[in-house]
Amino acid sequence: MPKPKNNDKLPIVYSKNYDIGFRGMEKLHPFDLRKYSHVFNELVRRGLIKPDQVVKPEKASEKDLAAVHSAEYLKTWQDRKALAGIFEVPAMGKMPAFVTRQLVINPMLHQTGGSIAAAELALQHGWAINLGGGFHHASAERGHGFCLVADITIAIKKLRETHPEIKKIMIVDLDAHQGDGYERDFYKDPDVFILDFYNKYTFPMDISARQRININEGLKPGTKDQEYLAKLADALRQAPAEFKPDVIFYVAGTDILAGDPVGQLAVSAAGVVQRDEMVFGHALTNKIPVVMLFGGGYLPSNAGMIADSIENLDKKFGLLKKNTPQP
Repeated sequence: MPKPKNNDKLPIVYSKNYDIGFRGMEKLHPFDLRKYSHVFNELVRRGLIKPDQVVKPEKASEKDLAAVHSAEYLKTWQDRKALAGIFEVPAMGKMPAFVTRQLVINPMLHQTGGSIAAAELALQHGWAINLGGGFHHASAERGHGFCLVADITIAIKKLRETHPEIKKIMIVDLDAHQGDGYERDFYKDPDVFILDFYNKYTFPMDISARQRININEGLKPGTKDQEYLAKLADALRQAPAEFKPDVIFYVAGTDILAGDPVGQLAVSAAGVVQRDEMVFGHALTNKIPVVMLFGGGYLPSNAGMIADSIENLDKKFGLLKKNTPQP
C-alpha cells in the first residue's frame, strides 16, 4: 500500500476544540481535561501523523442530539446544579450557564461529532480513531459520571440511518467502569452485542443495566495483566460464535492502568498497549470495521501511553501507512 501524501487524511478524528477548560477548576476533578490535545501533539511530535492529516469534525447538531436525548434531559443542560452533578464538580453550580456551555458542553459536542465522523470513516477504511468521545455513562434520559452526551448511541443511530445495511453492532467496552448509558439505550435491541469489562465494585454499579451485557466481565480491584488479557482473549474468541457484527465500537478507556485513582485496576502500560492490539487484531482479521473511542483515563501519563498504543497499532497493522478504502 502507498504511504499517504502529506495532504491526505487519515481516519483519525480530532479538533482543537476537544479540550475542556475550567479556568483552573480542572484541579477539582481527577480527569486530564486536555489529554486530547496532549495525545494529538505527541503523535505529531513522534512523526506518526502530520497536523493536516486528521479529520476535523463538526459539532453534533441539535438534530443529532434530539434524535436520541429526550427534551426533558436536554433542558437540564441549562440547570447549573444539574450540570455540576453530571460533571461531579460542585463549584460548577456557581458558574454561569453560557460559560459552562463554552468551556465544557461545546467540547463534548465536538467530540460527539468526532464519534459520528469516526463511524463513517471506519466503513471507508476498516478502522477509525476518535481522539475523544466514549461518554459511556450518558443515556437518552440522563448524564452522570462526567458524561453529558450519549455519543455512542448517537453515532450508532446515525450510522444505521445513513447505511441501512448496517444492522448488527458490537460494543467492546474496556474502560474500567461499566457502560451503563448505552446499555440502557440498547436494552431491548437484540442487534447490539455488548462485551463489557469493568471494576464491579466501583461507579456506576448499575445492576439493572448489567443484565443487558452479553459478555459480562466484572473484575476485582487490582486485576493485573495476566488475568485481564487472558479473559479478554477468551471473550474475543467467544463473541464471533454468538454474534457477527457489521461494526465494532471500541471504548478504549485507559483508566484500567495501575495507579489510576478511580479505575482501581492494575494493568500495566504494556498491558494496555497489548489490549488495544488484541481488539484491533480481532476486528481487522475478521474484516469488521472498528471505531475506537477514548473513554476514561485519569493519570498524567495517559497521553504518552495512548500514543504508544497507536504507534504499536501502526507497527503491527500498518494503519498510518495506508490510506485507501477497504475492498
